[in-house]
Amino acid sequence: MKGRRTGWGWVLVLLLLGGCAGERDPVLVEVGPGAIRLGEFQRAFGEILTQRDSGYGPDSASARRFLRTYIDKTLVEQMAADSIPWTPLLEHRARNLLENVMMQRLRQDRYGAYLYPSERDLRAIYDKGHTRYRFRAAPYRTAAEAEAAVRAVREGAVFERVAGQAAGGGEQGWQSVFTAPEAVIDALEKLQPNQVGGPVRVPGRFWVVQLLERAPNAERPEFDRVRNELARKFQIERGGIAIEDYHARLLSDYQYRTYMPEVLWLTRLLREATVHIPRRFIRADDDGPSRDPVPWPDCPIPQEDWSRAIASSSADTVSAILVLDDLMSKLQHTWPTFETPDDVLVLARDLMIDRIERAETWARGYDKDPDLQWEAKKRRGQIHTRQFYTRVVASRSRPTVEEARVWYEEHADEFREPARRRCLQVLVATWDEGLVAQRLLRETRDPARATAAARSALPGAQVSLPAGLTVTEGQVGGVLERQLFRHRDGEVTDPLPLGAGFVVLRVEEAWDGRTPPFEEVSTAVMERLGEQAADALFKVLLAQRREATRIVVHEQAWRRLEIRPPAAAAPAGGAAPAAGGGS
Repeated sequence: MKGRRTGWGWVLVLLLLGGCAGERDPVLVEVGPGAIRLGEFQRAFGEILTQRDSGYGPDSASARRFLRTYIDKTLVEQMAADSIPWTPLLEHRARNLLENVMMQRLRQDRYGAYLYPSERDLRAIYDKGHTRYRFRAAPYRTAAEAEAAVRAVREGAVFERVAGQAAGGGEQGWQSVFTAPEAVIDALEKLQPNQVGGPVRVPGRFWVVQLLERAPNAERPEFDRVRNELARKFQIERGGIAIEDYHARLLSDYQYRTYMPEVLWLTRLLREATVHIPRRFIRADDDGPSRDPVPWPDCPIPQEDWSRAIASSSADTVSAILVLDDLMSKLQHTWPTFETPDDVLVLARDLMIDRIERAETWARGYDKDPDLQWEAKKRRGQIHTRQFYTRVVASRSRPTVEEARVWYEEHADEFREPARRRCLQVLVATWDEGLVAQRLLRETRDPARATAAARSALPGAQVSLPAGLTVTEGQVGGVLERQLFRHRDGEVTDPLPLGAGFVVLRVEEAWDGRTPPFEEVSTAVMERLGEQAADALFKVLLAQRREATRIVVHEQAWRRLEIRPPAAAAPAGGAAPAAGGGS
């Protein structure tokens, strides 16, 4: 059902392109009080052709089929406008989506060239892989720290000791451009043995390096094997530098500054407020229990301190409460320690860059770009339609508990939990080796000792870890599954054919399949039933709206539709960029 919601939610709205009025952009379809112009539909059809697996092709039959779908989306949009008022909150969401689209275009313009390397770029990096280097390195966070290290070496300091004092510093072993930063390899290529070079700038760090020795790289892989890795390397390294420079220019142009007394205050406050939080947050899909993403029941910042300025620019001010809100919106596995002001400074800087970028897009007039207006209007319709579905369709389709209970009695098998087996596994080449594995698994109950014994006695065998592996009913099928699920805890199977060899399994834990009682799955059942009812109601409402609406297709305008292959389907202004954000 989620996929269908997304489909109906993708509402393409009317776009009047500049210079396309009158006969140059005639009305293609009248839909009640609204109209779909030829230019709008031409653009929408061109876009759908560029989407993989859309089901549409560059032919007149597909165009007619897409027109029917497009009319339906227009009708849904009209139903949404009639039912749901456009509130300031919805306007805020729409503006946020527009800004996200504009920011993507701004970033593409500023450093997009570094995100799409050419074949020539990749070949140039690959050619540097002829040589490998053994070297020492001392990475630093700032250029000033790296320059101080270089001065110390020039004044007589032993680089080996200097590198050992830097976090992550020391001898790096033999590396090439495939494993070390390209800029580091470029610096090493210019050095003689025992010479020190740098600082070398890599994203987020400045390296000082000392060449120990160089040699031909006899293990250089074929280009095609590493092409994708080289592209990612180009993006991360050269793109990372371009992004850092872009951010630095923004902060300079917008006169960014921080207020250290306030930074120190917030650092202390957040350090004390988060002292009880494990520094590795466990997600619900990790092994182990999920945790509430909110680490404190009440806001740790007193309300009278919410507006205390942490940083400012000519575009905006970052207050304490905004830093906290940004921190909470980016919950990750690892929490900042707040042992130093750097944690707050990084949060404030990243937040300010986002706000400056938003201001920059408006200052540069990105909102006037027809391509971005097209994307923004589609998303306004998407917001409105989702509101209609949630507040009108879904709210009228909620089942009662008794209705859900009756439905569950008829569909309980759909919620059945399959049987599972956690087992040790030994893969061998022959039946006789399988008998040896079977004997070892029967004799040695301790999983670690059993797996160790199997590895020792059968050097060519593939043995699972002592923790074993879990097999779910229906996962493997055939004789192997039938035999496995006949066994209980501690039982060992006979050698079973698997591929060109045999497998022996010992069950460590057995869970039988079960159909849970309604009370355990009532929420999921009601959601499932509600989605089905909402889907049915949605179709009914659309059919009623279609029946009650005057729809006229102007065939003369239709004959002017240009049906082109996807490569030529983009409008004159270029293909619209992918939009970010949600609604």
